[in-house]
Amino acid sequence: MARVMVSFLGLGNPKTGGYQPACYSWKGRKLTRTRFAQAAIVEAFGAASFDRIVILCTEESKSAHFDILHREIEALGAVGVTRCPEQMLPTDMRAANQWQWFETILAAIDEGDRVIFDFTHGMRAVPIVFSSAIGFLQRTRHLDLEHVLYAWWDRMRGEESTHPIVDMADFYAINEWTEAVARLVDDADARKLAELGKKREIEALHGLGDPELVARFTTMTDCIRNVDVNNVATVVHDALQCVEKQREGSSGAANVLLDCVWDKFRGLAFDVPSSGKYDHAYLSTQLEIIRVLSEHRLYMQAFTAMRELIGSIGMAGLTGKYAKNMGTAKGRSNRRFAELFVNMVQFPEEEWAFPPSRQKDVERLRPWYHRLVEERVIGRLEDITRRRQDSKRTLLDYRNGFDHAWTSKAAAAKDIVEKSDEYIEVLASCIEKLRSIQPTTQPNSRLDLPKMVNITNHRLTPDQVEDARNSMGIKEVLELPPELKEAWATVPLDTAGMLAVVSTVFDWVWNKTSKNDVILVQGEYGATFALVSHLNAAHRRTVHATSKREVTERQNEHDSTETIRHFVHRGYRDYQK
Repeated sequence: MARVMVSFLGLGNPKTGGYQPACYSWKGRKLTRTRFAQAAIVEAFGAASFDRIVILCTEESKSAHFDILHREIEALGAVGVTRCPEQMLPTDMRAANQWQWFETILAAIDEGDRVIFDFTHGMRAVPIVFSSAIGFLQRTRHLDLEHVLYAWWDRMRGEESTHPIVDMADFYAINEWTEAVARLVDDADARKLAELGKKREIEALHGLGDPELVARFTTMTDCIRNVDVNNVATVVHDALQCVEKQREGSSGAANVLLDCVWDKFRGLAFDVPSSGKYDHAYLSTQLEIIRVLSEHRLYMQAFTAMRELIGSIGMAGLTGKYAKNMGTAKGRSNRRFAELFVNMVQFPEEEWAFPPSRQKDVERLRPWYHRLVEERVIGRLEDITRRRQDSKRTLLDYRNGFDHAWTSKAAAAKDIVEKSDEYIEVLASCIEKLRSIQPTTQPNSRLDLPKMVNITNHRLTPDQVEDARNSMGIKEVLELPPELKEAWATVPLDTAGMLAVVSTVFDWVWNKTSKNDVILVQGEYGATFALVSHLNAAHRRTVHATSKREVTERQNEHDSTETIRHFVHRGYRDYQK
């Protein structure tokens, strides 16, 4: 893998005959006086370190300066490595000629080369073309971008002053870091981030390559890909805690990229109940993982998880000794009911033909199956699992298709995206229905009950507290800290100030609540709308209180009529998503 310098040689100032002699410096080291930044760069890095030096020229610039520059570079010791491509660059910047510039640069770089770009001399279009070429080569030829240099000549400096050579490579490395975060967010793939973390760290992107952060991301993406429902909440929570830690010491571009990760995965960081049962929270977690897998285009894993979710719906109806904790050996062995339930849904009851060895299990599931038929859950599942006369493919067909490769065909790809969205919505409606009909067990302790966070400008009345306990099982009401309560009561008029208050309140609520908790939000209209939107996106339940006004009149001691208005609490209503 060669070390290559690619540079452009222009005409310079025609009034002075080209470029002015100057003393350049590199990292404080004064270099030999020269008219050409390329010669100063060769001296700074050592002539012997270069395998190729490619000087891009126009016909005019080659005629005016190339031979002189070539002799200077060879005098420094870089003999036989400098060349000018045979095809000169055009000066007419039509679109076709811009592509010629671009392709000439590509031709100068081989796979894996260690490259130094210099765009000091030349037309103003040079940095634009070089920048595009760098981004392209980083992805196609895996170049090692060592430096992107600009010799900053300042005509206002004195004759004996030095002119610094500035390295701008970090601004091009950000493309790779952005791509690495995009892979994590879009494809649940942390490998590129881990690779960059080992190579080097950019001060402006401090923290992105932190070994602990990358390790957390790797564990998180593995957990998501493996649809590890029992551990995903904890793993994602730990990863986002690490993100929050890095955000405290970062700013600017680093925080923008970290925010992308936070926004993408925070929906998975809710608490999974410690009961270890196939309850509503567990099924909701499975569904959320499926959404993330689908968003990351991991359709094989998403369709596999959909099939497993249907089996879990069957497991949710088991009671007694068959409802063992899923983490125990007995609980794992009972997973056989999940596969059986998928088969029961796939065929009409009159066509069931299970072997005698499965009949006891069938009878164990039959009452739950019939209950789901009554609640129209089975009908919804049949729509996506049962082959009908129209011969449309089912969820199970698509899952099998991944094993037989027909889903990789271009025509099937679009269909898979549409079907994934359709099936997710069907499963979501089934899970929502299960909220009211699933067999439940009493909480082990008061700690299992949800709490309410009061984000209003007043404390709850006794009637409101009692209703929250009776209608939603609320164990306690949390109030905002005094400083946040004051901020919520005095939301600034400007949008930026309002959003800052919303962000601060959201962060506090996020750290204090789980998915089972209830957030009561009322206040300034814009702030309420923004906060509710954020909380709903984070899978928190948001409600507002409703009331009725009672008006009474009475005669006071001065024989005048006094009107008394009294607001009576009626109940709570969920904000619509």
